[in-house]
Amino acid sequence: MTEEESNAKCDAIRQIAYDLHVYLGIGYLEKVYENGLAHRLSKASFNVQTQVPIKVCDEDGYLLGDYIVNMLVDGIVIELKAVSALQNVHIAQTINYLSAMKIDYGMLINFGSLKFESRNLARPRLPTSEPPALCGNPPPTPPVSPVLCGNPPPAPPVSPVLCGNHPPTPPASPALCGNPPPTPPASPALCGQTLPTPPVSTPPVSPVLCGHHPQPAPPASPALCGNPHPPLLQFKERKKQ
Repeated sequence: MTEEESNAKCDAIRQIAYDLHVYLGIGYLEKVYENGLAHRLSKASFNVQTQVPIKVCDEDGYLLGDYIVNMLVDGIVIELKAVSALQNVHIAQTINYLSAMKIDYGMLINFGSLKFESRNLARPRLPTSEPPALCGNPPPTPPVSPVLCGNPPPAPPVSPVLCGNHPPTPPASPALCGNPPPTPPASPALCGQTLPTPPVSTPPVSPVLCGHHPQPAPPASPALCGNPHPPLLQFKERKKQ
């Protein structure tokens, strides 16, 4: 059954259940609504099964419990409730019935609330093969690992160092290959050349150091040079004699 076909059938079932809810109202037991819905669906040419038993088993086929689904209508699971409001646990219960019966689509209908409630539900799609919900079917065998069959798993790429091949060597420095690094320009003093002598400023030489008097000699005294006194003094000495 395709999704479009399932939606069309669910719409027809919902309309019939809504008409029954309007006619009966709230306050009856769940069994009353089940009998009324089965009767109206049969009149509308639906294939109706009520109180369908299902078995829930563990993954190895061990029986865990028996359940009963209210209705199975043209391959669609119908779970009925007569409560004040639908809860998440009611939705989970219906989805579990779908998984146990391996049926893709179902409906959850509540006749106990003032406002008519209905939910379309679908079985969850599993990424792997479906687990055996019904008893007697063993679970699917997972793919066997190559290691368990005697075949080792594919080896990861081996590093070149492990195979005896050294990894690519980075470009070597010139000093490591026997070539000295470039020499900076040598100083002239290191190459045997004398550095230019800076000019030396010579102070003026003193005349005394060269044998010259620094200034003209003062006039000598007459007494020191052997010269007689002036004539006036000689005249006075004669008069005394």
